[in-house]
Amino acid sequence: LKTNDGGTTWLPLASGMAQDLLGICSVDRDTVWAAGEGGAIVKTSTGGGQWYPQESGVTARLNDVEAVDPATAWAVGESGTIIKTSDGGETWEGQQSYAEVELLSVCAVDEDNAWAVGRQGTLLRTRNGGDNWAHLNLDTKYNLLGIYALDSDNVLVSGDKGIIARTSDGGRTWTEQGSGTEARLYCVAACDCNNAMAAGNYGFIRRTFDGGGSWVPQGAASANDLFALAMTDANTAWAVGFSSTIVKTIDGGETWISQGLGAENNLHSTDAVDDGTAWAVGEGGTILMTSDGGYTWRNQSTGIRDDLLSVSAVDETYAWAVGQMGTILQ
Repeated sequence: LKTNDGGTTWLPLASGMAQDLLGICSVDRDTVWAAGEGGAIVKTSTGGGQWYPQESGVTARLNDVEAVDPATAWAVGESGTIIKTSDGGETWEGQQSYAEVELLSVCAVDEDNAWAVGRQGTLLRTRNGGDNWAHLNLDTKYNLLGIYALDSDNVLVSGDKGIIARTSDGGRTWTEQGSGTEARLYCVAACDCNNAMAAGNYGFIRRTFDGGGSWVPQGAASANDLFALAMTDANTAWAVGFSSTIVKTIDGGETWISQGLGAENNLHSTDAVDDGTAWAVGEGGTILMTSDGGYTWRNQSTGIRDDLLSVSAVDETYAWAVGQMGTILQ
């Protein structure tokens, strides 16, 4: 599905795929990639007018895709799979990760610098576009689930058992930072080198104001699991999760306000473009959108009943969502 009018209408788009699409990344209004089960990759260069399946060269499930420009993207997935394109997807090439475990998330800041995280504490980093991927040691075997890169030096990761770790030197050294919880932290986000948040099970939210020197527990408005987080500035963030939970802060996390609609569907993903405009997507084709900072959330009709698994927006009017059975909405 795609919207180009802020969500008043969502357009189902023909992806040419029957596989579940798990991740999506929009570069601009025209260029978007999605990836998923069975090595599926599709791309549009026309704002969703046409979607073209691309030959990934793999059959592994691809959990995440990240693009840095219309030509350059990575996707990661099962069995240590990493693939990259440098020509807009005309060709995808496998890159040697020397990892056998599943990779869950990828993050890149340019055509040279990228990171990937996965199961059993796997943390990978490339400085040369993926010609070489280095294994970085966090001294943990717990799964790493979330990653956020501010630039080529400053990166945060989160995961099981309350793990949060940070590097400020491009990955040469990593510092595990005390989160004060053993809850699974699904996601981490930052707006600058000092201000970051992580969220996860039981509504746990942790916040740092000093680049991770200390992480402060936040009083979330829900005890439900939080699966995704979007931070737009040092004061404003949304988190979404189980049973249509939506919580927001406008004071840097000192207080969190519940903004849910009272629905039952789990929300899997959220994206925000400013302090007023955000989307959340989830089970049963659910798409929720706010344009007034969350004072009101509109349940936007799509006609789709398949679960939506990821959403990506480029501005207050253009957004895409992907999900089961090759579903793409604009």
